[in-house]
Amino acid sequence: MKAEEPPQGGASTDPPPDEKPADGPAALILHFSNPEAIPSVDDINSIFRIHGPIMERETEITKKSKMAKVVFSNSVDAERAFSSSGKYNAFGPSLLTYEIKYLPSVPQVS
Repeated sequence: MKAEEPPQGGASTDPPPDEKPADGPAALILHFSNPEAIPSVDDINSIFRIHGPIMERETEITKKSKMAKVVFSNSVDAERAFSSSGKYNAFGPSLLTYEIKYLPSVPQVS
């Protein structure tokens, strides 16, 4: 059996999609069955703030796509929220699925 060789000239420095960067920001993406069931931005922030610092200005609701996104400053906090998401009775049966998306770190400005 021959080992696969990486493609020439198109090497990416990005980590594979399933590999998380070292404790950078991460988004928790929530998919709903009904756009009217999506809580407000303020409610989403209040619900998830208990898991750690969130980037409140990055919280988005997209009614057309029936999704909400909350961005945590640290991926560890997003993972904790992800593990607890099944316990959120506030969303009821309208919450279909949820996932974590690891984001590139934002450079610190001195």
